[in-house]
Amino acid sequence: MKKEFIIGAAAVFLLLGITYAAYSFTAKDQSTSTSTTTVTTHNLKKSDFIYFWGSTCSHCKELNDWITKNKVDEKLTYKKLEVFYNKKNSNLMEEAAQICKIPSDQVGVPFVYDNGKCYIGTPDAEDHFTERMKK
Repeated sequence: MKKEFIIGAAAVFLLLGITYAAYSFTAKDQSTSTSTTTVTTHNLKKSDFIYFWGSTCSHCKELNDWITKNKVDEKLTYKKLEVFYNKKNSNLMEEAAQICKIPSDQVGVPFVYDNGKCYIGTPDAEDHFTERMKK
């Protein structure tokens, strides 16, 4: 009985190990293949000016308050797209990051895409909005 238990336990551990190894190998292949994928833009135009934000992002709230205080909406025309609860917007932000050659693990909000250039983080976004308002 003890011998059968040991053989059964060994079989379970072997199966788990094979499953884990297969999953790890597949995940590695997928992340590698995305970095060499050619970017196809179906939704994004180079001339787009988009502010991507997240509804529960504290940095986004800080930037939104700054935008209100500086009346940016009255001075500039841009799209404001929420990405945490909208997959289509999230995919569009990823597309913008690919155009700017930003690795997906370095993409976050607030994120501004303007004329083929990307700005990540509150300070960079504020600086960009300020520069745009001077024009």
